Amino acid sequence: MTIDFRLLLVATAAVAMSSFACGPSSREDNEDDEQPRSALLRSSTASGNTSDNQDSPRPRLTNSGLDLGERAQELTLIPLVGHDTICLACEGALKPSVLVAGSLSSPSFVKDVRDVDAVLHKWGFNSVTAAAIVGTETETGALEVLVPALVAPLKAKIAALDLTLPIVPALQASMLARFNLTMGHTLMVIDPSGTVVYGAVVPPDLAGMDDALQAILGPPDPIPTP
Repeated sequence: MTIDFRLLLVATAAVAMSSFACGPSSREDNEDDEQPRSALLRSSTASGNTSDNQDSPRPRLTNSGLDLGERAQELTLIPLVGHDTICLACEGALKPSVLVAGSLSSPSFVKDVRDVDAVLHKWGFNSVTAAAIVGTETETGALEVLVPALVAPLKAKIAALDLTLPIVPALQASMLARFNLTMGHTLMVIDPSGTVVYGAVVPPDLAGMDDALQAILGPPDPIPTP
């Protein structure tokens, strides 16, 4: 049998050209398949969507108390004198919560507590859940837990103040940490959804608290004239 070498050369060249064409195409296909995964990784890292970043606490904008718009965690409190157990920022609550924190050893904080008590009387304590968390205030203004030995004298001081606002001793650091209470004279208003709508440290007055409550509850009922 006679072999036509010209046809054999043509066939060999065709196979070589076919292999050459398929090689780069295959690599390009693989690169296309891998590109979205690498792009997704870069996007996730750039936007901070890594597991390490999700577990990291975000920096706070306020020195004490929760930031505006932050969701508060539910906190059940037992006042020292004359009140049942109360719950701040309770899930499903139908009324706002007001929290003030400091030390009753500070005359200026005692005035704050009296003023908060007076403002809350405008709406009535049936419309607002409120509490004053009291601890020990250092010379730098930092708020720390109350020493158990000071609880008994605190009861006498509370009775003398004659307030409707419940007073709760901060006996555990976790109580202060729940609302980031690191300094005395901290004031917060939390709406019924559990979102902080007002916060201040050493507020010059209670106008901001008053406005926040009015935005939630509407204008208070006029005080009847005697």
